Amino acid sequence: MGRRIRSIAAGLDGTLGVYVHALGTGEQVSVHADQPFPMASVFKVPILAELLCRVHAGERSLEERVTLADEMKSPGSGVLKEVSAGTAVTVGDLATLMIIVSDNTATDILLARLTKEAVNARLRACGLERTTVALDCRELLHELVGLGGAPAGPETRRLATERLRRREIDPHSRVYHDEGVNMSTPREMGRLLEHVARAAYGLGTVQGPLSSEVCRGMLDIMGRQQVRNRLPLLFPPGTELAHKTGSLNRVSNDVGILSTPRGPCVVAVFGKDLGDDLKGQLAIARVGLAVYEAQG
Repeated sequence: MGRRIRSIAAGLDGTLGVYVHALGTGEQVSVHADQPFPMASVFKVPILAELLCRVHAGERSLEERVTLADEMKSPGSGVLKEVSAGTAVTVGDLATLMIIVSDNTATDILLARLTKEAVNARLRACGLERTTVALDCRELLHELVGLGGAPAGPETRRLATERLRRREIDPHSRVYHDEGVNMSTPREMGRLLEHVARAAYGLGTVQGPLSSEVCRGMLDIMGRQQVRNRLPLLFPPGTELAHKTGSLNRVSNDVGILSTPRGPCVVAVFGKDLGDDLKGQLAIARVGLAVYEAQG
């Protein structure tokens, strides 16, 4: 498995970072696993963790309703930006949309309520020192298209949407280069997923940074992922993978927990500086297949 994955990474025009840990057998593979990579929408996984921790502590309710307003809408992926203002959605709906269709509006609504400080504190409690959520989706995309610091509002949102549609991306944006801005490493994101897998599958002690109830809730939502053009692309039908993708121009990511006959397997794959985004996605799919076939 390791040789095959290293060959895939070496043949890519760009940098592919990989961390694989088969928890049942102990086998690990790492390629550029300690390099920083832009998380893109993978940063929504820590938000989900913080939200479900608050819910299980009784501080939040998944049944709480939020009334959508135009000023809440964020550009980029998702469906809520197209939904009429005044529509009421539950916090549980927001969490689901944030993960399974990578809804940016849902993400920003939740992050505003949880706060970046709380999400980062949860990451530190999980032992992740190089993973930081500094920007919400709107802020990140505004930075990407040269609108960092622009006042929030309909005109800025319209301009950002147009620049994103035309792929008018600033290659020097700090989104790509600043390690303190929504970046992680494959190993760190893999370690977060290890916490989730161990607690959800009952591997190890009950005590930990994330409870078994929280981790089972994360697996449930991540298991309903609808963006399946990376890690699971080449899997046989019925293969169970709980995962979250992330995409920016020249960035493609997918991280998740694969259910195998030998036990859960954590897979975190990040691609940056890609010469071709589609080839980056295919490389991630080939890594997924290598892991699947080695663990099947």
